Amino acid sequence: MVKNLKLIALFLTLVISIFSVNAQTVLGTAKTEGFQVANSSFDDWGGAAYDGKEMPAVWNVANVTQVGMKFPVIDKVEGRTGNAVKMRETKVGAVGIFEVSPSWITLGMPWTELPSITEVKKATAGTSGGIKFTARPDTMTIWVKREATNTKNLDGDFVGDSVNFNLVYYSWIGTSKGASYKGKNNDCTKISDASKTTNEESDIRWDTDRNECQRLQAATQVAEGAYRSYTKTISQWTKIKVPIEYKGNEKPEMMNIILSASNYPNKRSQTGLAEGNSLIVDDLELIYSSKIHELRLGGEKYNEFTANKYEYTYILPVSSDVATIKDIPAITAFRSGRQLNSNELTITKAAKLGDPTIITVKAEDGSSTTIYTIYFKPALSENSRLSNIYVNGTPIQGFTGYKSDYDVTLPYASKEAVITVDKGHEAQTVEITSCENFPCKAVVKVTAENKDYTTTYN
Repeated sequence: MVKNLKLIALFLTLVISIFSVNAQTVLGTAKTEGFQVANSSFDDWGGAAYDGKEMPAVWNVANVTQVGMKFPVIDKVEGRTGNAVKMRETKVGAVGIFEVSPSWITLGMPWTELPSITEVKKATAGTSGGIKFTARPDTMTIWVKREATNTKNLDGDFVGDSVNFNLVYYSWIGTSKGASYKGKNNDCTKISDASKTTNEESDIRWDTDRNECQRLQAATQVAEGAYRSYTKTISQWTKIKVPIEYKGNEKPEMMNIILSASNYPNKRSQTGLAEGNSLIVDDLELIYSSKIHELRLGGEKYNEFTANKYEYTYILPVSSDVATIKDIPAITAFRSGRQLNSNELTITKAAKLGDPTIITVKAEDGSSTTIYTIYFKPALSENSRLSNIYVNGTPIQGFTGYKSDYDVTLPYASKEAVITVDKGHEAQTVEITSCENFPCKAVVKVTAENKDYTTTYN
């Protein structure tokens, strides 16, 4: 009986590792190097050793400790350049009782919660916190390899089509606090340790992978970048780009990155886990662009604009009859969902219509500059009316540009009728067909700058 009780207790204790029990987390001292994250190359393995194994500096690892036994969930392996991190779904247990624990690394702090050994089904876990970070990258890139050859879990259930890996970036302002989180049984488990629930990932990423139980206080999420893939095998080093989108124009205060070989952080259960499936990551980089993703003119989106086209002609809605430099609309530019500020965007307006307006864009980290040019031009004039018509130098009496037919009496013995005009707009084209042998009809045809508009005077 005593032996059986020990086995039961061991079983209950092991079951909570379904999510990656974190009794000993390798603590990092994550700092930024300018606009990048320290040890983003994963070459530095000077972190605190775990079960005699090296651990990466800066990053925190969801290793597992149970009943005095340690189960590292990552390995140092040869990278694309230098070293790399291999995260693997690890079988955890003893005396024939096992679970598969997922594996992830983060700049925050992995945590776990087990109310008691009699409430194993309420076991839950997550990631809280991150690093101070005020920069606003546009993309996170990371090189990966993927091994997901096992298609069945330890119970023999097919999970091959549900195995995914996750690459997540998010930043925020303020402080979030939670109270409870989903457990293995999909019920809500109350968390007693406030350090676990302060800036917990699922309380911040409310629109993506939210805490479905109880959030007490909301932070303001600034940015979100999430890549999730069910690809089973990536045998060659492959560079993955994770676009980062901004929910507003604020600068963040905090940031976190989660790299996971398993169905985390989108799921808080062992769904899809199979021993041996892994993800190898190397050379993470935050990219700061100098491209514009959206241009607005006068507050309206300029639909002709694309990031990789650098010269435009924009026809103003005002015709050339009356257009002035003041008709050039206000210009605002957006990248990754946020409006660029004066430190990133310089606009040099044209001195006169038809001259170039220059938009100079700088990447936030100063790594690049992009220049866009817009020529603002007035709409073609539709004016096909003359200001005056002269016959032998004398203006026609009663002339108006809106009247088409005129009778002109010439002095006695006149032998010619020389017709000249004053244009109503400098871009008009005028054709004059004279006549002889009075009485006769002369014709003046006027074509506007917009050649769809004409007026004929007889």
